[in-house]
Formats: sequence, C-alpha cells, structure tokens
Amino acid sequence: MSDTTTEAPLRRLHRALVQALRERDPAGLGRPFTVAEIYQDLVPYRTHRDVVGVEMNGDYEHLVLRLLAGEEALLTLGSEHARGEIQAELGRSNPNTGLFREYAAVDVHLVAEHIPPEEDDGAIILPRDEAVVETPAESEPEPEPEPEPEPATSVEDLAPAPLEEEDEMTEATEEETDGAVLPGDDGVCYWCRGQLPIRETLNFCPYCGTDVAVVPCGSCGEALEVGWRFCIQCGATSGEG
Repeated sequence: MSDTTTEAPLRRLHRALVQALRERDPAGLGRPFTVAEIYQDLVPYRTHRDVVGVEMNGDYEHLVLRLLAGEEALLTLGSEHARGEIQAELGRSNPNTGLFREYAAVDVHLVAEHIPPEEDDGAIILPRDEAVVETPAESEPEPEPEPEPEPATSVEDLAPAPLEEEDEMTEATEEETDGAVLPGDDGVCYWCRGQLPIRETLNFCPYCGTDVAVVPCGSCGEALEVGWRFCIQCGATSGEG
C-alpha cells in the first residue's frame, strides 16, 4: 500500500478521483466522465479539501486546472482546444483558476498506466462528512447520587412569570438580528457549504474565500450573480430570478 501522507496534493486529488469512480462503478474506470462531475459530484471541494490537503477554494481550483491540463499525464481531455486554453491560462502570472467551469461538458478519461491499484484506496482518508467517529471504550457506570428532596412548592412559585421580562428579551433578540446580512441557503455558503457568520457586511466566505454575491449554476457550476434567471454558460434556469 502506498503512503499518501507525504504525497503531493495533485497526486492525492487524482487518487481520490479514482477512488470515487471505483465506488460509483468498479468496472467503469475506462469510461469517460465530464469536467463538471469532477468538481460537483466526484471530488468536490466541500468534502475533499482535507483529503487533498488544501485550505482555500482557489488552491483546490488550481489543482483541478493542473490535472485537466495534463500535468503528469494523469488525465486526458476530450477537447484539444480546452486543454490548450487551460495550459495557456496556467502559464499566466495570475491565472483564472475557475476557467475549467467553461468546459464543464467536456469528457475526461483516466490514463490507464497511472491508475493506482485498488488496494491503495484504503490509504485515502474519508471526507469529513463521511468519516467514522471512533467512540471510547465503555467504562463501568458510576453510581448515581441519591436525589435530594425537592423543596416545598409555595403559591408564589406556581404563579406565572411576568410578561414584561419575556417581551424585553424578544425585543433585544430582534434588535440584535435586525439588518444582519445572512447570505446563502439558511446562512450556508453556496460553494463550500460552510456556516456563515451573521454580520452587517459579509462579502466573502471566511472558509473558502468565495464572493457570496455569486452562486453556482446547478447544471454546469458557472458562477452566477444573484438575480440572474438563466446561466450565461449553459442556459439553464438559475432558480434565482
């Protein structure tokens, strides 16, 4: 079994991709899959950032871009034009790491001679959402203390609490949350699904660094501004209009 603890992030991403394909269809490693499937279903950033060993969404996108560019000959793209554009973008001093989303529908193939053996899949750590949490061994339960006798209940204790305190607490809670910006789906980042803090001004996700004013297209992953009714890449209805 290979030791993946010191393996380069690009190789770790490739190994995790192969493992995900095996779990989906053990006999289908020779079949093509799309660019969109890589970052949406097979090895998305939100569940595989720890496995790959990246902290930011931009670092993850840069690895995907390198993988699709053919670095180390781990993958091949079904479009020479797409591969050329990605390679040219990587040569820039400040590349657009999300460029691969423009080629979401392009087919991708694994290079057979670089597919790791199946027994190496156990070296990949499960994503955080699927990791098994070990429970400590059970110990002898301690004897419960004898319950203390309850004090006698007076007539005053049975009286309902004054409504004024309840109204003051409700007003204070409303004042604290009034005007707070809570982007995303119930305060969750559209891109990494991290829980966003409640702030008066919140422009970027504190976990993946993505602009919270844009949302991913549900069909191809293209970044869309809030309020757009259709995707500018694939034409699908965005659901935000």
